[in-house]
Amino acid sequence: MNDNMMTGVIQAGENPVVFSAKKDSFNFSFITDSVYVFGGGNQSVVLNTNDGFICGRTHEGHNIAIYTGGPTFEIFGSQNIIAAAYIESNTNLVDTPISSFRAIQFSGGSLNRVFHANAIKSDYGNGKINISVNDDSREYIISIEGIDVKLVVRSSISEHYGVHGSAIVNDSVELTLEFPTPQPLIKLFDHYNRMIDLLSFMTFRENVSFDSICLMDNHPEYQVLSKTADVYIRQDTERTEKDFFTSITFEDLGEALPALVQLFYNIKDKAPSISLGFLRKNDNDHSMTNEKIRAICSALECELNYISDLKVEENRELDELKEAVKETVNTFRKDHVLLSNDTYNTVLSSIGYWSFPLAEKLCALYKKFLREMLLLNQSRITITEDSIRAFVKYRNDITHGRNRTLDIEVATTAFYLGGLVYCCILDRIGLDRGKIYNLCSIKILS
Repeated sequence: MNDNMMTGVIQAGENPVVFSAKKDSFNFSFITDSVYVFGGGNQSVVLNTNDGFICGRTHEGHNIAIYTGGPTFEIFGSQNIIAAAYIESNTNLVDTPISSFRAIQFSGGSLNRVFHANAIKSDYGNGKINISVNDDSREYIISIEGIDVKLVVRSSISEHYGVHGSAIVNDSVELTLEFPTPQPLIKLFDHYNRMIDLLSFMTFRENVSFDSICLMDNHPEYQVLSKTADVYIRQDTERTEKDFFTSITFEDLGEALPALVQLFYNIKDKAPSISLGFLRKNDNDHSMTNEKIRAICSALECELNYISDLKVEENRELDELKEAVKETVNTFRKDHVLLSNDTYNTVLSSIGYWSFPLAEKLCALYKKFLREMLLLNQSRITITEDSIRAFVKYRNDITHGRNRTLDIEVATTAFYLGGLVYCCILDRIGLDRGKIYNLCSIKILS
């Protein structure tokens, strides 16, 4: 058998389904034992899925779960699919569980760009090099969907032997999410996506990924977490090679990290959370587009929901105006009965949404973080209130279908307002303003 091929069987009652795939691809071929029934056309086999996964066993004895989506997967004789993900047990023991997990471990890749690997200590003396292990792990307890999850990030140590010699290497980082109870397999994607979001924020890149992902469960004999399965998730983009020194690191975030992670998990329908649609798609993406301008403006509007100390005095006067108008409407209502109650209620409700123009609020927000923004701005263009108003007008125009040509001033203003989004988020999670200021010098928008 070709070592690069993976084959196996999905048991479907009396009609087993055989599958094959290259180990370095997600292209699975399925075939049943009965392709054509005389007079009846193709015979299909319907497989019930486990949270979108069809489960089987490879001919090497490994349990496997292939993600197809949906409650069932139907095969007409033979069929090819490009799976989004699949999971394979790392042993060929029959009872190796892959239908649930107690922990997920993400290793290497973009993690290496945001954590300082420091698990080896070296001491020199008396003509010797003494090497010892240093615990560089960071542990956090994070409340996710009502349960306390332990997040542990550390670097790993490995020893390599070869014809050219041996080496002890400490250059890869591991991030582990440990759960108090077993989690269903479908939850894997939620946690994967949230960790991708976290790394994207820290690197200012969309194209982040890991070298490997594995599921873990309690060892049946020793009751300690051990690896049970390898996870393969398809990613079609080349991974960022951004430098460690220009990324926001776990050390930079410190004890504010749990609050940042919770922002990515706090995804509720119609509720403002966090918006990062303006990140660079890859290391070569240095363009400003209409899509990014919309995303930056939306992100700033999102952050304004969490800021209460802007235009404080003006807000008091606006509140007085709202109350005065409500009294006027209610007085008018007593003597004018031709308008329905629903009409009056609609008018009164709309008054509660009265606010300052977005441009005014963004100017005030810019002033709040003026010290950081002046450090962040490395261009020759000075961002003024007129620049911010022009940015908002441009966003409004393109949103309503008007044709606009993007000029350098609007593009530059938009780019640095993306840095203002970062300042707002970091301030929201409780990071010290002095630390935010230091990050603006090299690690934000790089």
